[in-house]
Amino acid sequence: MVEGQTVAEFAEEPGAGEFIIKAVSEETAVFNPHLTSSQLKEGITMDRNDPTQIKDVNFSRLGIKALPELFGHLKIDGSLNLQNNALTSLPESMGSMKVAEDLDLSFNALTCLPASMGSIQVGGNLDLRDNNLRYPKPTKADFPNVEGSVKEAGF
Repeated sequence: MVEGQTVAEFAEEPGAGEFIIKAVSEETAVFNPHLTSSQLKEGITMDRNDPTQIKDVNFSRLGIKALPELFGHLKIDGSLNLQNNALTSLPESMGSMKVAEDLDLSFNALTCLPASMGSIQVGGNLDLRDNNLRYPKPTKADFPNVEGSVKEAGF
């Protein structure tokens, strides 16, 4: 990685996918002290045609309490599933994230979303159901770059 280069730019380079897996795996103490690097790696699917690209990330039901700032800079060519964890907040970098399909943040303990979250790019649905988000609850209008629906309690 070159100084001044964003993680998203770095992710486009050969070998970057493996670096991102290693960087995220080394943050296991931030995620959950009982998680192992291999458990995190099992949740990341690389694109078969381009092993530097992350296809899908399934980190559901791992007891994740927090995400490292690096996480929000990822470009995911598929879906990101973070449902059924213990997330109480998200890194400010989430606004830089690009998820080609669905982003599932349901069944966590989120009380608010970072201001940057309105810039997040999601090609499918954004699921925020069953969190502790304060009123006013987020709506589709808060996420102009979400192509699908924004699911919140009652929607």
